[in-house]
Amino acid sequence: MTLASISALANIMTLVILSIGAIAALVQLRHLRNANVLASMLAVEARFAQPELQRALLYVQNELPHKLDDQTYRAVLTARGYIDPDTHPEMAACNWFNEMGTMIEGDFLDEEVFLDSYGRLVEYYWHLLGPAISLLRIERGSEQYAAFGRLAYRAARRRERGGGGGYPRGVPRLPLTDPWAEIDRPGGSLRGTTA
Repeated sequence: MTLASISALANIMTLVILSIGAIAALVQLRHLRNANVLASMLAVEARFAQPELQRALLYVQNELPHKLDDQTYRAVLTARGYIDPDTHPEMAACNWFNEMGTMIEGDFLDEEVFLDSYGRLVEYYWHLLGPAISLLRIERGSEQYAAFGRLAYRAARRRERGGGGGYPRGVPRLPLTDPWAEIDRPGGSLRGTTA
């Protein structure tokens, strides 16, 4: 074997070893990324489950529309300054959604994974909180809760494209039965009859 062929063989072996190392590094980076996504989503889940936020979400859903009929209540939202979340629980909900939008925009949360879990909720609460946010923007400017707005927009676009975290196209669904359908909706149709 000549010196040139030994050198060529050594170069090939070096290339193989470097390639194996690069592949191992990519696999390790993927595992590290997945671990980070898991940790961040577990933190989001823990924060979402906190009683204060859950009370705020229920308040927005059940009471806020009626509270906004009160001019005094609306005046607090249109004025500059601190808004007490004890009297305005919608602030906790707005802040959480805005924080999630900011974290996604900063790549601290994986957008696809977050929207799989919370995309429909983001859209739903954007519509419920929209009137309050429009009042907040009167004195605070159009950037108030802008990250929440952008997140809601991305959630809506994703759902429209068919990426709403549901079943992949072509995958059959298992049937579901609503035993109270005739009692609750006599003669009516049952929505969502498959898993």
